Amino acid sequence: MATRSVQLVCLLICSLAIIKIASAKVNESFKQEKGIDHAYFVEKTIVQNALSKGAVCLDGSPPAYHLDRGFGHGVRNWIILLSREERGAETSQTA
Repeated sequence: MATRSVQLVCLLICSLAIIKIASAKVNESFKQEKGIDHAYFVEKTIVQNALSKGAVCLDGSPPAYHLDRGFGHGVRNWIILLSREERGAETSQTA
């Protein structure tokens, strides 16, 4: 029975890895198709020194941001996503 469980766990891990790789390729091809410049793309970034300055979320967690430049007709627009983790789940607000 343990062997069967190990096989299922391995199958699950491999499946998740394949899904992650496939979604990364889809995102990459979408950005290339839309002409999105990677120089202006900022992954989710947690503000590390926010705690020492008192700039924290209401639950005391450090704030985070994500920045992505617009494309097409919205090339001069930006999306700034402010997010925090709340009880294990991420909450977001678009500015």
